[in-house]
Amino acid sequence: RKEAVQLCGAKKFSEKQVGYLAVGVLLHDGHELLPSLIEVLQRDLESSNFEVQALAVTAIANIGGRRLAQQFGDSIVNIMMSQNSTTQLKKKSSICLLRLLRQHPDIVRPEFMMQKIQQLMRMYHLGLLTSVTSLLLGLVKVADDITEYEQFVPRIIEILDQMVISYVSSSKMAHYEYFGVPNPWLQINLLRFLSHFPIPSDEALREKWERVVKHLLFEKRIPSPDDSSRYITAKNAVLIEVFDLVPKLNTPDAL
Repeated sequence: RKEAVQLCGAKKFSEKQVGYLAVGVLLHDGHELLPSLIEVLQRDLESSNFEVQALAVTAIANIGGRRLAQQFGDSIVNIMMSQNSTTQLKKKSSICLLRLLRQHPDIVRPEFMMQKIQQLMRMYHLGLLTSVTSLLLGLVKVADDITEYEQFVPRIIEILDQMVISYVSSSKMAHYEYFGVPNPWLQINLLRFLSHFPIPSDEALREKWERVVKHLLFEKRIPSPDDSSRYITAKNAVLIEVFDLVPKLNTPDAL
């Protein structure tokens, strides 16, 4: 284990990568080697090499614990908020924050992230959106008052409308489809977030909200024999979240 920590501090990237992979499995909160690792993590989080930063962020997420959350919580937020961070690094940072938030919600301070999350939600990168919406859901679940998160509802509806109503399958977007279902993981996050809030009072947003829900309920697609079970599994996973939204509609007879 000591050798693994030493490898984390190596200058050669391949050695550093092996070291971080090992400490992510072998170390835990309260381990005697954690102070030595913290010094390395601090240095690598401040590195100008995004790949090195990503290794450190991943290690913090894997090890977790109160000590690392207290030591690096603000640094991870800053990395996620930085305009210089790559999309991949922003994704890792948001997932790392979600991990720390689930363990120690009293340490992660959402008030410093709200504006940046709004900005990240404007980036139509589906992988990044999936990570950020997972973090957003985590924040909602631990919040004493969720009304401050209602500001995200318009953007959530807009993304769903683009994915469900205006989605056009293409070679560029194909890798975000799971047997014909556009990114079901992101759809589930978005729908689950909406279930925490009432239908918007704004007429245009309300129409989009209802259009998305009804489309998901009544959409029909005949899958090919080789993907039928996997399509049905993904589609049903989305429908389970839609069912939580149906009671909010004022037109139950139509449904």
